Amino acid sequence: MKKIFTLIIMLALGMGLHAQHTPIEKAENAFENKAYFEAIDLYKKAYAKEKDPQEKARLIFMIGESYAAILDYEQSEVWFGKAIKAKYSEPIVYYRLAYAMQNQGKYKEALRRYKQYFQKVNDDPIAELDMEACEAAQSWVENPTKFLVAPEMQLNSPQFDF
Repeated sequence: MKKIFTLIIMLALGMGLHAQHTPIEKAENAFENKAYFEAIDLYKKAYAKEKDPQEKARLIFMIGESYAAILDYEQSEVWFGKAIKAKYSEPIVYYRLAYAMQNQGKYKEALRRYKQYFQKVNDDPIAELDMEACEAAQSWVENPTKFLVAPEMQLNSPQFDF
């Protein structure tokens, strides 16, 4: 009898250790552990199963965040745009979209998104600096320098020495 009781307790404890996590928890865990490629896949699976529109919008945003973390600004732009269409409620989505556009050289569109962000958020010094950098980059593209920079063939090699 004592052996059976011990066996039942051991089985009950063992089942508790192997509790199943939801797809969202798995995705959040992967994101927190900086496993962004895995997080992207898990967030997409969680999105496909989710019913709540607000949670779906948050998952779309997190897919965009994961793409931004691996510096895939093209995909992060797509997913942040989808999050806005899905009515994601946090204003940070406009900033993240603007930043993704800025990193692709889409300065005019990025400035428009920065302005949308600042309509919702009054004080964000980092975003202000990013917007100033975007404005400067746009002016540099529109008014290029009169200097020509040419590669020095004896110093620069196609092997990327450093």
